[in-house]
Amino acid sequence: MSILLRFLHSCCGEIILTDETGRELKRYRVTNTFSDLEIEASDLPSGSYFYRLVTSKGESMAERLVLEK
Repeated sequence: MSILLRFLHSCCGEIILTDETGRELKRYRVTNTFSDLEIEASDLPSGSYFYRLVTSKGESMAERLVLEK
């Protein structure tokens, strides 16, 4: 599974992956040197997940992804 990030401004923060109930599954630190992040999905069952980017400025966005195996 790969999530493509596009930063409009220099930023750093964390990508937080959660399941449908909001339980945090994985957390990754990112900087403006990242253009994409590959997440190992072999330990995740098929289903819906959410990831959000929380920047050092406190901004965040959330996106849904569906994993089918």
